[in-house]
Amino acid sequence: MKQMMAIDADKALPPELRGKGADVSESDLKDLEKMQDKNVVQLSRFHLRLRRSGPTQVVRYSRDAGAAPLWPSVTHAPEHTARTVPPCPRCGAPRTFEFQILPQIINHLKVDSELHSAADFGSAAVYTCSKSCAPPDPGEDGCVVGLDGDLEVSGAYAEEVVLVHPPLNA
Repeated sequence: MKQMMAIDADKALPPELRGKGADVSESDLKDLEKMQDKNVVQLSRFHLRLRRSGPTQVVRYSRDAGAAPLWPSVTHAPEHTARTVPPCPRCGAPRTFEFQILPQIINHLKVDSELHSAADFGSAAVYTCSKSCAPPDPGEDGCVVGLDGDLEVSGAYAEEVVLVHPPLNA
């Protein structure tokens, strides 16, 4: 009976999909289902949290110790490592999460989402110097050299790091 149902199910599939996925093991399939469940739960958390704040919220801000962005999925969330979020080049202090730009901003900016060049993202998290170090005084030439030896054109602005979660429909 089970074999008959499998044959009937295979006939119901479009020809280009028949036989696809037959090489996926039961273990791989269970891992995929677990991962899918984590993403569904995370997306639900994301939407529930945003619903509490209202549909007009476009930025989540927090300088609290241990604050972290709320990503819409687990599997596509950018990794926060020493490589992706390096220390401040001015003072060497670690960069910490400061604010998150939510995808609703795209609607508020009235961006034509049909354009190939339109901005699209799941969320963007900005990491800034944990010590909020002051800009160094520029030299006589108006330039400043950071701790990393790179020449900054202006000492008035600090370089920040942005981690971007890709759009969920990508």
